[in-house]
Amino acid sequence: MQAEQTKPRKIDAEALRSLSDLDRTLREHIDALFAIPCESDVAAEAITMAINAAEAALARVRAAKRQLFQGDAAETPLQRSE
Repeated sequence: MQAEQTKPRKIDAEALRSLSDLDRTLREHIDALFAIPCESDVAAEAITMAINAAEAALARVRAAKRQLFQGDAAETPLQRSE
């Protein structure tokens, strides 16, 4: 019995680099949002909404990175959510 030979997958390095940069930037923004001092309920709610939006974007970035490594680029996370 011979082992199946498969071609090595090619990963889109530019896309991976962009996604990694975006991942880092989103994490930095989330950290910065947590560091904002506020005593206003309205401001706190706005900050919370911004953090939630950044965390949702971060989840999409991580899903896109997983797809790059799995080689399943046919359907992106953005296409699934629309």
